[in-house]
Formats: sequence, C-alpha cells, structure tokens
Amino acid sequence: MKFGLLIVSGTAALAVIGMACGDQGAEKTASFSPSATSWDREVKPSKVLPSNPAGPTASATIKASVSRLSTTGPVGPFSFADNGHGWVVKGKALFSTSNGGIDWRLVYESENKIYDVAFPSTDEGWMASDGGLLHTVDGGVHWLTAATGSMTAPTAVVFRDRQDGWTWSRHSDKLLSTADGGSSWTAAVYPCASKYDRLEIAFISQAVGFSACGGQPSAGIQLKEMFSTSDGGQSWSLIAGDGNVTRGPSGAYLPSEGYLSSISFLDGETGWLSTSRGGLAKTTDGGLSWIQVNLDQALSIQGEMSAGKVEFLSTSLGFAIDDYSTGVLAKTDDGGVTWQAIFPPTAPVGPISMVSAQLGFGARVVGDPSAVLRGLDGGRTWSQISTVPHTTGSQAYAISQI
Repeated sequence: MKFGLLIVSGTAALAVIGMACGDQGAEKTASFSPSATSWDREVKPSKVLPSNPAGPTASATIKASVSRLSTTGPVGPFSFADNGHGWVVKGKALFSTSNGGIDWRLVYESENKIYDVAFPSTDEGWMASDGGLLHTVDGGVHWLTAATGSMTAPTAVVFRDRQDGWTWSRHSDKLLSTADGGSSWTAAVYPCASKYDRLEIAFISQAVGFSACGGQPSAGIQLKEMFSTSDGGQSWSLIAGDGNVTRGPSGAYLPSEGYLSSISFLDGETGWLSTSRGGLAKTTDGGLSWIQVNLDQALSIQGEMSAGKVEFLSTSLGFAIDDYSTGVLAKTDDGGVTWQAIFPPTAPVGPISMVSAQLGFGARVVGDPSAVLRGLDGGRTWSQISTVPHTTGSQAYAISQI
C-alpha cells in the first residue's frame, strides 16, 4: 500500500481522496472539519469487486473515531484527581484523560481565557477564568459560575479535597478560602508584601500549607519568598527569604533564577518549585534547600529550562508543564528522575485519511508540519512513520491512499 501527500499553502480543509490495494477503481471520499473528533466516510465502487457482491450500486460507510488536536493556544494549566483521571488546558479548550495520559478527549471549549483548573475528584472540578470562578460536577463537560463575592476574576484555584479550597488573583492582594465545597467563601490573609506581584499556594491539610511570593521579573531573575501556615491561611510565617534582603529563621532563601510558576507539597518536608526560565526544583526539608530537576533534558527539549505548573500525587508520581515554546505536559513515575511527555499526544493536526475502520494516515503534528502518521486502531492512537519535504509557509492538508 502507498500513500500520497499533497503539499500546499493555506489553511482551508479539503476533502481526502484515496484508493486502497484490493479496491482498484473505487473512489473514496472523506470530508471533515478541523474541529471534528469523528467522521464517516462513504465508499462508492465504480465496478463489481470480489469483496463487494452487491454490485456497482452498493455503498458502504466506514466509521472511525479519530483523535484530532486543535493547534490553537499553548498547553497550560492541568489537574489530576488520581493516577488515571486528569485534565489539561490548551488555549481555551479543556481535554481530559481517564488512563493517565494515554488517551485524551476534548470535553469543553471556553469563550474566556482559562487561568487554572483544580479537580479534587473524577467528577467535580473548578476553573479560574476571565468569566469568573466556575464549577463542574460532570467531569468538565458543563460549568456554572460560583459566587465568590468581590473577587470577579480569579486567576488561580486550589482544592485539596471536595470541601477545602482556595482561590485568588495572582496579581492582587485577595485570597479566599472555603471549607464547605464552595458554598461559601471567606477572606484569608494574603501572605505577600506589596513588592511582590505573584502568589502560589499549596495545602497539605485544611490547616497546613505553603505559599510562595514572586517579585518583579527581570532578565531571568526574580526575588522570591516562601511562607508556611498552620491555621488555614489566617497567619503566615517566613521559612525562606529572597536571599537579598530577607532570609528565613535558619538563613534559608529561595533561588532567584527563574520566574515563579507554581509550588506543590506532599507533606511538611517534600515539595517542588517550578519556574519559567529556571526549571524545576525539589526540596526534602520543608523549603530550606532546593535541588534542580532536569525536566528539559529528560524530555530532550532543546531550549532554556522552563517549567510551568507542577503537581505531585505521591513521592513517585508527578506531572509538570515544560512551557518552552508551546508547552508539553510531562509525567514521572520515579519522583522526577525520568519524565515522559503525555500531552499533546502524537496526533495529526492536519488532514486524516481512513482506509478502513482501523487503518488511517494523517499529516502534521504540533511543531512539525512535515510529519506523516499512521493509526492502526481506528484513529485512537498514532505513530509517526515518515516526513515529507516542506517549505516555509507550506502546509500539508490533503492526504490520499493509492
């Protein structure tokens, strides 16, 4: 079997025309839209074939659920409720997985910018967006606005379980907490001084948590401080200073390299700090000292170390965004020693041609317009099999079987 690929410039989706060995003379046309996740294909034989005894007037429909991925927007915030169920934002779209990142499906498209998501369970979740704080009880398919009083546009949300949660604006001095699953919200003490313009929070229980404050970023450097609380955020104690003006009680300070992205703590000792242009760091002494985790090298990403959100569910299982370029969601099963990219999945963002209900070919992946992919399971998963020459501004958006 052979396949042909048409290289043209432009963005319009075209019909896919192909011919498979054993079906010579049969014209097969499949149409799709760039946002389609499944489509049907009609086969109209032009002559009687051994496998088609019904005659020239017969027609059949090949159905396949095809994994496609929008290219709009970078990979952004994510949340995992357990080792299987997770959600990740790409642009204004929310994708979910139920098997640890092997498969992903589009569950929701927002009209507003999405800043953060938090899923304390497999069905209940929260979203901070330009549209306010939103709440879902069906895994992210439908969302309703949650009442948060004066905070109309939160940019971060954390839920330790179904009941205990926190939401805030990263660039203001408002921090709210709930102990009844979002039915009511009360003001908590904002830990950052006025010289800091970013806040990140991680709680390990209703009472015990950590916060990190980031100052004005410049040339890859940002002063940061870390605090802890034992009363649910009503008071905060400095544990690591900025290394310039302030230091913690034991002289501890946070590294100034990189711009604060997020923090994640499993207990009072083990935690992670992620920074854009600084990468990922880990502490095993409650934030007093930090060691670098080579996320970029593990993913073979050629660029400066740059980590977005980080979240660990256990000492071994964790997830992190490498936000260099358009971003990659990565997973570790060994505490950060090795990492595997799990989103975006290997899936065509260009055209798809299904030869049968199982076998199909696709063109282009995120970051590589020359990629040719093959799917052997009805479009559920894809692997790259070849590349084709391309020129700047050209895109492959028609593929056919010959």
